[in-house]
Amino acid sequence: MGSASDSDPVADVYAGDTAQAQQKGHAIDDAFSFAIEADADADVFGRIANLFNLANIAPQSASLHRLSSDRVQITVELAQVSGFTADMIRRKLEQLTCVRHLTLTRSGNEEP
Repeated sequence: MGSASDSDPVADVYAGDTAQAQQKGHAIDDAFSFAIEADADADVFGRIANLFNLANIAPQSASLHRLSSDRVQITVELAQVSGFTADMIRRKLEQLTCVRHLTLTRSGNEEP
């Protein structure tokens, strides 16, 4: 077996995530907004909110609005995180079967 180098991707075997675990050059003081449309399941807010633990910082704000009998809109604002962390959370949110649509924006309405 060969040894893995520092440049090899690190996989999260539980999530199927093969992105680099650490990215250099990303500011940790960026702010991001997640707009999530999801199924209106009883546990949907908890399932989605749990993934924001990956940022290791409390969100600036979070809200849930019921759009219809079967859909909700969840908005979460994170500050002081890197673009890599925000994108990692986005990828994991997209893996949830209850998530129907997701938009991630950087403060200033720029794409990360």
